[in-house]
Amino acid sequence: MLTYTQFKLTKTSRLLVGFCIVVFGVWFIAAQFTQAAKQGKDAVKQIEIRELEKAVILYNISRNEYPEKLGDSEWCEVGARYGDRRCLYELTRDGYLGTLPVSPDESPYYYRHDQTGVYLAASIEYALNTSKQQTCDVKGIDMWCIEIRL
Repeated sequence: MLTYTQFKLTKTSRLLVGFCIVVFGVWFIAAQFTQAAKQGKDAVKQIEIRELEKAVILYNISRNEYPEKLGDSEWCEVGARYGDRRCLYELTRDGYLGTLPVSPDESPYYYRHDQTGVYLAASIEYALNTSKQQTCDVKGIDMWCIEIRL
C-alpha cells in the first residue's frame, strides 16, 4: 500500500495532471456543441423544405400545375440560375414565398418534377422525427426528401 509520502507529486506533475483534465473537459464540451450545431442546421433545413413544400402546394392549387423544373438533369438546385431563369423563382415572383431559402451549409436544396412525382430534397445528417421521411438519390448522393402530394 502506498503512503502519502511515497505518492507525493511534484508541482510540475500536479500542473500537468490539472492541464490534462482541463483539456479533456474542453474537448468534450466542444464536441457536444459541434453536434448540437449540426442538429440545429438540419432542423433549419427541414423547416425550410416544409416552407418550400407549402409554397409549391399553394402554387399548384392556384395554377393547377407544379413549378417547372429547370436544367438538364433530373434535379434542379433551388435558387440556381439555369439560362435566364432560377429554379423555383416563380414562388417568390408570384408571392408564395418572400425569398427562396438558402441552406445554412454548403449543401443546397433540390427540386424535381417529372412523371414519377414532385420532390424536394436536402442533405441531412441526423435523423429527426419527421413525417413522410424518405431518401432520394440526388446526383449519386442519398438525401432526405419529401414527395409533394395534394
